[in-house]
Formats: sequence, structure tokens, C-alpha cells
Amino acid sequence: MTMYSKSKKNLIVTLIAVLTLAFFIGCGKGKYSDIKEYVDDVIVCMDNHAKQVLKAQTGEEIASELLKYGDDMIALAKRSNALYKKYPELNYDEEFRPKQIKKQMERLAKAINDLNVKVSPHLEQFMDDPAVLEANIKLLEKVSNQEFDEDSEE
Repeated sequence: MTMYSKSKKNLIVTLIAVLTLAFFIGCGKGKYSDIKEYVDDVIVCMDNHAKQVLKAQTGEEIASELLKYGDDMIALAKRSNALYKKYPELNYDEEFRPKQIKKQMERLAKAINDLNVKVSPHLEQFMDDPAVLEANIKLLEKVSNQEFDEDSEE
């Protein structure tokens, strides 16, 4: 694998991780039930993404799924922002977060790892595909230009 190929692989894996990690928070029952619902939705989104990536047989199919996943994660990011505003304790260092939130953060971390383990080998097959490269550029531009505020317009 050339250095160029490694950087493209790292780009896709990084995109997945950044999109996923950027939007993650945790929760429990009661006071944090809306956070648990959010975490559940993120995990479902990631599972659906993994299934679609693994079904993809062409670069165009991978590219399409990467862009869809990006759009889904941007929508989830806006929900995340609202939750961070509602629960300032989400911004605390891990050691000071409520136990319910820590538990959900662990679930999310495992789901992120599982996603990368599932999809990375399949994505590697399409790293040099022009459609995938173009989708990565579009996704990076979209994410870098996005305001992750629930009140912002797209």
C-alpha cells in the first residue's frame, strides 16, 4: 500500500470517526432519557450505515452511502447540540459526569469501534475509486461549512 493509499484510507476512517465522535453524548433513564434515545438513534444510524457499506459493490454505491451517512450525522449533530445546551453536565470531564452518561458514552465508544472494524476492510477496496474520493471531498466541505446549531439553516 502506498503512502497515498494509506492517507486515503485514513481519510475515510477519520471521516467516519469524526462524524461519529463529534456527535456523541451519553445518558440513562429519567432525567437523561432523551439522551439515551439520542444515543440509540446514533447507534441505529451507524448500524444502517455499516449494512449499506457492506452491501455496496461499486464505488458509486459507497460514495452515495458516505454522503447519506454524512447527512444523517449532521442531523444528529444538531440534536446533540440541543442536548448539550439542555444538560451542561455533558461538557464536564469524564470523571465528573453523571454515571448514566458515562454508561452511554461507553456504549457509544464500543459502537464506534465496531463500526470501524466492520466497514474499514470493505471501504479499503474502494479507496482509489474517483466517486469515493469525490464523495469524501464533498463530505469534508459540507461538514467544515456546517453550523451545528439546531437553529441554523442548511
